[in-house]
Amino acid sequence: MIRSIEKMLKAHNYAGNCHQITLWLAQKLTDKSYAQLLTHNDELSLGQKRQLEQWIKELVEEYKPIQYIIGSVPFCDLDILVEPPILIPRPETEEWVVELISDSKNLSPLKILDLCTGSGCIALALAKAFREARVIGSDISEQAIALAQKNKDKAQLENITFIESNLFEKITARKFDLIVSNPPYISEDEWRGLDPSVREWEDKCALSALDEGLFLIKKIINEVPNFLNDGGQLVLEIDRLQGEAVCTFMKSCGYTDVKIKKDFSRLDRVVTGRYVSVK
Repeated sequence: MIRSIEKMLKAHNYAGNCHQITLWLAQKLTDKSYAQLLTHNDELSLGQKRQLEQWIKELVEEYKPIQYIIGSVPFCDLDILVEPPILIPRPETEEWVVELISDSKNLSPLKILDLCTGSGCIALALAKAFREARVIGSDISEQAIALAQKNKDKAQLENITFIESNLFEKITARKFDLIVSNPPYISEDEWRGLDPSVREWEDKCALSALDEGLFLIKKIINEVPNFLNDGGQLVLEIDRLQGEAVCTFMKSCGYTDVKIKKDFSRLDRVVTGRYVSVK
């Protein structure tokens, strides 16, 4: 079966990693693990061939992301459901969330807010890591909140609530120990140059923002002090070229301990800071 799928991909001139995509498609098609596929290398049925042809057509001709075809992605020991056009969780995001959880273990934040939650992956990972915490995830998209709720039900986590809200608009809880966000931060020019698998499938509103991608980042930074406990932390995912600008803006708004953190490609990925109100 695995060889048959790989041959089909190559016949369609698929330019990506054929072996990895083959494994994902085979597992989706058969609902079997990699180990099971290796030990039970059955031939494709006619129905399976037809389904594969459809998936490969979507993948190659329609640029549909493999994650949408498979329907889920792993994220911080969770299996996160994904569906178009909600933003697909990225490994770079997972990396900083894992680091944040590790760094926060001794602090045990009790109230956490995730803005622009999308699929809910960040909020759910934090809710799983901090079982005593109360976590809220908000997003302006009704469809995103519906998907996040599905992921909550799948993860069977009770210490989390998802709210449809334009940033803080409908957030009535105060105050939070930790506020995180992976907001839209790609500039209009950069968005136009994205791969079609991103540009034609994922929600532009979840990716791109005005002011060279900084509009929502600045809005969050400005409003967070009204919702953050003294000494509480803000964590923002950013574009690789925004680190210095975001740091400068945070400091001008009174944040302290402002830091840039890089991802595994050594690119600026996150800016963190703390806020203490002036008495």
